[in-house]
Amino acid sequence: MDRCKVVGDNAFSFYIGHMEILQALHQALSSARHYIFIEMYLVERGRAFQWVYALLEEASNRGVQVFLLLDDFGSRPVLRDLFLSHALPANIHVAAYNPINYRRWTRNFNRDHRKLVLVDGEVALVGGFGITDDFFPQTPDPGEPVPEMAYESIGDEAGAAWLDVAVTISGPVLTDWDRGFREVWRESSETILPLGRTAAKGGEMTGRAAFGWGWRKQDIVRELLRRIKRSHGSLQIITPYFVTSWRVRRALRWAARKGVKVQIIVPGLTSDHPGVTYAARRHYRSLLRAGVALYEYQPTFIHAKVYICDDWCSVGSFNLDHWTYRWNLEANQEVWNAEFATQVAGFFEQCRKKSRAVTLDSLNRMGWYGRLMVYLMGKLDELLIRFLR
Repeated sequence: MDRCKVVGDNAFSFYIGHMEILQALHQALSSARHYIFIEMYLVERGRAFQWVYALLEEASNRGVQVFLLLDDFGSRPVLRDLFLSHALPANIHVAAYNPINYRRWTRNFNRDHRKLVLVDGEVALVGGFGITDDFFPQTPDPGEPVPEMAYESIGDEAGAAWLDVAVTISGPVLTDWDRGFREVWRESSETILPLGRTAAKGGEMTGRAAFGWGWRKQDIVRELLRRIKRSHGSLQIITPYFVTSWRVRRALRWAARKGVKVQIIVPGLTSDHPGVTYAARRHYRSLLRAGVALYEYQPTFIHAKVYICDDWCSVGSFNLDHWTYRWNLEANQEVWNAEFATQVAGFFEQCRKKSRAVTLDSLNRMGWYGRLMVYLMGKLDELLIRFLR
């Protein structure tokens, strides 16, 4: 897919935490009149999936065509359930992205890591969340509405294992989101999608749909590097995995040395992959010496992917790790708007206050086990990089 253009006349809203995202999901799926496109990496059996699937069944009963595109690795058990179901409604169509085939060893590494819900070509929801009970621990019973509850009122996500964010989108930028879904669907299914609908003006904001298509086609990271090099005031990043390329690390150090306030929030050892946190720590000293401020989020696993450079920000599925660069399909919504960027930066500041600052002194005080894990996980990461090359 070619690089998408920056377009105006859009509206974007930012949602924090599982309850706000559930509310946005409920509103979008309940409003569907023509079709629903869903593209997900991680969908698991459980209460959250039952609740979402009940909304999809309700929509199909209204005559809405539902197209569910799930990654065959991240959502494999649910896909097997759906494909084996003899009671799948006629209006619900399911496709698996890149089915696992052990005779195509390296081909199995290509995964669809995007998270997209697109309804009627009029509204979309994009973020880093999956449909699992880890993301949505307080999902109501199937068929029940979501209680009104804002992020600020539930503190540290009321026991949620993973903290994530999402953006709702309306306006002409949806044309590119629609096109991105259709291209992947055509790779995965012979079922014909309905004709797209022209999106009306949604608001006054400017934005761009940014996609990653695997090796040398990661438009998201190229735009991020451009933003870092052009930054002049502040640069804030939240990423759940920070084993990034030397180009990104070099750009971050360069920005900090020229006076940009560079702040990065990563998970502590509450991560779903603590080894990644240890591997990331081997790069902390060079970043700290350049003036980059590093923080490890403490209350839970922060899974949000947020990039803010001055008045520009990017939110979606893109992680700063080697696997993302080499193998994954990714998708982020980029927004050029000072008010929206301020709102997202407010979330960053909330997370920073709940994080522990990483300093050279704290690294020097790390115990023998932590030092050993940094060394071992760093070596494993180096082997991974060589393998990917």
